[in-house]
This record gives sequence, C-alpha cells and structure tokens, in this order.
Amino acid sequence: MRCTRTTQGRSSRTVEVNMLSEKLRIRLARHFGTSDWHAAQIDKPGFSGLPIYRIQCNGQQFALRAWPNSPSSIMKVEYWDQVVTHLSSSASNRNLFPRIEKWRGDIQMPLIQTIDDKHWTLASWMDGAPLQAERISDPIRLQLSERLAILHRETVMFHSHTGRSLAIQERLDGLNSIARVSLNQSPSTPNHWNCFAVLLQAQRELPCWEKFLRQELHRNHKQHWIVRDLWRDNLLVNDECELLSIVDLGASRVEWPVFDFVRLIGSLKSSVMSWSNAYDAYQTLLPSSTLPELAVCLMLHRISTAIALAFWNDRLQNEEQYNLYRNRISDRMTELLDIWNRCDIG
Repeated sequence: MRCTRTTQGRSSRTVEVNMLSEKLRIRLARHFGTSDWHAAQIDKPGFSGLPIYRIQCNGQQFALRAWPNSPSSIMKVEYWDQVVTHLSSSASNRNLFPRIEKWRGDIQMPLIQTIDDKHWTLASWMDGAPLQAERISDPIRLQLSERLAILHRETVMFHSHTGRSLAIQERLDGLNSIARVSLNQSPSTPNHWNCFAVLLQAQRELPCWEKFLRQELHRNHKQHWIVRDLWRDNLLVNDECELLSIVDLGASRVEWPVFDFVRLIGSLKSSVMSWSNAYDAYQTLLPSSTLPELAVCLMLHRISTAIALAFWNDRLQNEEQYNLYRNRISDRMTELLDIWNRCDIG
C-alpha cells in the first residue's frame, strides 16, 4: 500500500498507511475491494485529536473521518445523511455538503463503522480551498449571508421544533471560564497581554451578559438542523471566492438558527456596518426567519468571542498544549482578538 502527499484545498501531510490500525486498513480494503489506496492526513486546527484522512482509490477521492464513540455522534451522522438526501433535489444546495458513503458489506450500520473505539465515516471529498482572511470583503459577506438564508429556507422544516436553546445554556456555562481568569496572571507574549486585557474587560460585562442569557434561556425558540461550525476555515471556495461547499459537520445539531448566522458573520471579521448589511441580506431572502433583532445577534457574538478567547487562553496556560500547538494557539488568538476589536459594541 502506498501513501501520498497532497496540498490542494486543505493542507495535509504524508502518513504511512501501516500507521493506521490494522482493523481500519482491513475495513478500507474490504470496502474498496483492493488494498491499493493512498492516504494523506489533513492538518486541522483544534484539540480533539481525531484525524481526517484524504483517501484516493481508483481515481476517486474520499474523506475518512473519526468521531467520538458516542450516541450523539451516531445521531449527527444520521442527520448529516438525511440532510444531504433532503437537499439532493435542490438546485442551490445539492452539492453544498459532502455526501456520506455507505460502508460496503455492512447491513447493520452502513453509515458508520466502530473501530479502535472511534466511529468512522467515509464521505465524498470536496474540492476547493478554505476561505482566507485576506480575501474577505463586503460582497463576500453578502454572498455568504444570502447562501445561508437559502440553506435555512430549505432546512427550516428539518427536525423542526420549538423549545429552549441548548446553545444559550452552553454560553451561560461558558461565562465561568471568563470569571476564572486571574488578575495575578503574568502574560508572556503580546498576544497573551491583549487577550488578558479583553478578558478583564469581559469580566466587567459579565453581570450584563448573565442577565441577557438568563432571559433568553427561558424563552422558546424555533429550531431546526443547522451546521453550527460555520467558521471560515470550513468554507471551501474557488479561485473567484465563490462558495463551493461546507465541510466539517461535527458540531451540527438541531438548534436556534441564529447560531449559524452569528458564527458565519462573526468569523468574517465584520464591522457593525457589515453585520447590519449581512443581516438585511439574510432577512430579505428569508423574511420569516427566526433571527432575533440585530442587537441580540451582536450580543451573542460578543459573548461567544469572549468565551472562545477564554478557551484559547486556557490552552496557553497549559504548557504541554502550548508546546504542541504553539502556532495554532497564536494564530487563532490573533484572529479572535481582531474579530473582537472590529465589532466592539461595549
């Protein structure tokens, strides 16, 4: 068995095929009907430790992904398959997400394999390159907000229900990570100093944020299946910066759709004016949407950004994590600080 290195689209590094577990290699050979396939591991930011591989076999390409061995993973994979099937007749969204492959020879659970105490899925490989920060512009923000509205228009009835938002509770819990930041810390880098200053500012806003979130927590919101992780790294575009596909559905679930909008526009380094324009573009295409007022979107964005900074600040304090992921921590922290400063509603 051979392995290869590929850099098109997302970055990757060569992996020796025999570094994959024997059980996984046997299952792949059984699925493809051959042991002659190539594997390249995709470099992904984050700390899950769960790999994604680009598999090439007989002129075709696939994405092999590991998931946590949990019932929620199975539910997400099943939803993913149902959504792709649901969108198969859509002119706009037919090819927006990877299509999950059914494991050949498996009748019990054809969408997912449990190997090495992980779940594994095989899906179509999506071409394109992640949207780069330097290519973001107001026309691109408008294009993406319109595409999101078109997607939500087609998924609005998918597992739709009305109830309290789990994401609101998660953010309420996340305030604790901001409150834990100590005044006695001694930041060691400029980025760390800037993050520390933002978190101290966030601590002053905590009472207001907690009141806001508790009010939202007791409200019922219309919910349906959403992507949730619409960070620009997961948006694959062509040379003209047109959206080709959205990858990484690991965070997807049934949720209040505002969190798709907030994550998308928030990751595009948007000013308050850009937020307003994107909001209007979304509402024009989906006037019956469940988005709250723009001020609520901005507040959720601000709270979410502060919680994300607290998360990365914790990683910075962990010497082992910092030594392993120094560049990832620095890059993500720099980007989050820029996002915070561009949309200061405090």
